[in-house]
Amino acid sequence: MGLKSNSKKNKKDRRAIARYHDAQVLFAKTLWTEDQTSQAVKVLNETHRLLRGIYPMDEVYFIQGRIDEEKGNFTKALEYFEASYQQPVSLPGLRDKIAWLKSWNYYKLEKWEEAKTSFEQMRDLVKDPADKSRARFWLARSLEKLGKNSDAQNELQGLIKEDPLGYYGVLAVRELKQSFTPLKIDNKELQGLSLLGVSELDPQMRLTTEWLISVDEKPFAEKVLNIAVEDLKKKKVTSEETWLAISSGYARTGLYLPLFSAIGALDSSVKDRLLNDHPDLLFPQPFSDIIAQASDKSGTPQAFIYAIIRQESAFNPEARSSVDAFGLMQLLPSVAKQLAKRNSLEYSEANDLFKPEINIPLGAFELKSLMKKYDDQFILAVSGYNANDSAIRGWLKTRFREDSVEFIEEVPYEETRAYIKLVMRNYIFYQRLLNTASGTPFPEELLSLKSNKKKDIVKEESISQQL
Repeated sequence: MGLKSNSKKNKKDRRAIARYHDAQVLFAKTLWTEDQTSQAVKVLNETHRLLRGIYPMDEVYFIQGRIDEEKGNFTKALEYFEASYQQPVSLPGLRDKIAWLKSWNYYKLEKWEEAKTSFEQMRDLVKDPADKSRARFWLARSLEKLGKNSDAQNELQGLIKEDPLGYYGVLAVRELKQSFTPLKIDNKELQGLSLLGVSELDPQMRLTTEWLISVDEKPFAEKVLNIAVEDLKKKKVTSEETWLAISSGYARTGLYLPLFSAIGALDSSVKDRLLNDHPDLLFPQPFSDIIAQASDKSGTPQAFIYAIIRQESAFNPEARSSVDAFGLMQLLPSVAKQLAKRNSLEYSEANDLFKPEINIPLGAFELKSLMKKYDDQFILAVSGYNANDSAIRGWLKTRFREDSVEFIEEVPYEETRAYIKLVMRNYIFYQRLLNTASGTPFPEELLSLKSNKKKDIVKEESISQQL
């Protein structure tokens, strides 16, 4: 009440008003999260009544729109999203979220012309490349609905060119009914590279880095490699050979997460050249023998195992999460214990999960268990590796869409939604790396999805983990 009275007394005190606004918004979010939606709406309405015209209402309208969207009131939600979009910006990044939500709700309401216009606006204004790709893909879908197939194909072809390694770039290939070309790599070339020939770096740094790599001093090697990357970026070095040598340094030390970060931060022209010739930099295949054996024993495809490991731990066998999930496939000890007992696998204590030869087979059988539980539906099995079962059941009841690509966009947990997309993208690229046949089609089984309104899709209790 103190903040409220203070904001009333002095409407020119910007900081007091901002504190009141932020407190009210946080209170409304908390009430909404705890299923006290009507109380949340009252708080938002009061905030709007007191602050309208003296403080931006973008966040208030945004939350009101989300509440109505959750209720299925898409038309009302759109009114709020449009109103929010017209407000001055009070929260960084919020406008881009609103740009998506208003576009998506036009799409769900089958207002194709409005959806087209909104997605075009989003495509042209958002800064994040991932958001831009998302807008282009759904713009293409909207154009198809309007019968503008040529324009849709142009958007999809542009998307493939701009985002060849992304989820939406992969989906664009599917939309155009094209096949993926195989990805051929030469691991020996990457492993055989040395930093000693990188003339742009100080000779002593080159020697020190190679020595740290050779004695497997990962923490120190990572620090020196990161310094080298910053030095090369300052010098605006664009040599593919130089960046390949740096990438090799990370890869030879097993430092894949900083490798991914270093590549992602490169100028797009350098990055594109590097990844076009060496896609294995972003999709490496360490522990290949163990993964092949685990795949044979569990029946889980190698591409699936690689896709999960890349997303869960970035191939760091010593990874440990805040909820005490361990190792390459981020398994909980309680889950590992049950998996080992069920499948006669080696495991005795939590620290065993830091050993790839133990962690990978256990994780492969957990994937098998999840696929069985969710009736071989890849999207749900992947969701089960990241979210809890009750949430997934809820999504199927309230958000199910016949088009599984649309369903993925409806997953309300941002983390899980991104996880599904990235694991699917990883799976496809690893399939391409493992399958040398030409003209690999999109694996349609990844998008198989059924509603549980007529049938309970959960076939048995699982030892699904929440990571």
